[in-house]
Amino acid sequence: MSEVIFGLVGVLIGVIVTLIIHQHERRDRYLFAIIQERLSAAQEAYEWSLRMKSAIHGDEEVRSEVLAEVREWFNSNSLYLPPDIRRDFDRIINNVWDYKDELSYYRQLKSEGKKEEAEKQHSELMHSFKGIINLPRRIERSVSVYYEFEKAWSLYQRLWSFIKPKRDLE
Repeated sequence: MSEVIFGLVGVLIGVIVTLIIHQHERRDRYLFAIIQERLSAAQEAYEWSLRMKSAIHGDEEVRSEVLAEVREWFNSNSLYLPPDIRRDFDRIINNVWDYKDELSYYRQLKSEGKKEEAEKQHSELMHSFKGIINLPRRIERSVSVYYEFEKAWSLYQRLWSFIKPKRDLE
């Protein structure tokens, strides 16, 4: 009778261990899929940020076309981007859209001799321009987090494999 109970307990423990292992494997696959999507979205965001940067001083038709395409892409992929990049990317799309008009307004104020208003407009214009120019670097830094995590995990694994044999000898 006790052998049957031990057998059932053994089977039950085996089932529980198997379920735990499968749960961890599913979680790891899920996390890996999310990381893949986020890296893919970051790469595309980087490419779009460079296109916006090059279109900022381009003619109206090209800029409008690029911005329409980037807006469509952003609406489909924004949830894969980190929240700060998502917020800034959206703002940059609007800044690129308005940049030429804002630049024309600055030039108009300057030509009309409205020095204080022109300086204020110039300051806002430069702030927008710096945001547009710096977006690709910010996207690069957001992706670096994944590489830093991988590097730290790899270091942990190497240290663990180095330490573990010593512990076995004791």
